[in-house]
Amino acid sequence: NIQPVLPFSLNEDWNLITRTILPVMSQPGFVPGDGRTNGIGDVQFSTFFSPKAPTASGWIWGVGTIVELDTASDERLGSGKWSLGPTAVALKADGPWVVGALINNLWDVAGSDTNADVNKMLIQPFIN
Repeated sequence: NIQPVLPFSLNEDWNLITRTILPVMSQPGFVPGDGRTNGIGDVQFSTFFSPKAPTASGWIWGVGTIVELDTASDERLGSGKWSLGPTAVALKADGPWVVGALINNLWDVAGSDTNADVNKMLIQPFIN
């Protein structure tokens, strides 16, 4: 994945943080003898509104929206749908450790009616 995270200052109290995920994929064939499919998957773009100052207990948080664009270079690498939903992140830096979680949910809002509906939830805890 190519995954840049870019913060933008909105004012003295708030930031807008963007996170884009460009999946570079290699999918094995579904049946024996079927070749691999290589290419780009559906791009996800998240925005988080986040206060510049951490909470009194040291937590940094942000809430916003996530959009998944139907950009796959091959139908086997994407959903064939445009999807939208809420996203949130919370993290705390404590000494050398950073702990937190990223959560989002996507539901399809447009795209091919012949493709399966999208209802994807991500709960991604992290410790660095």
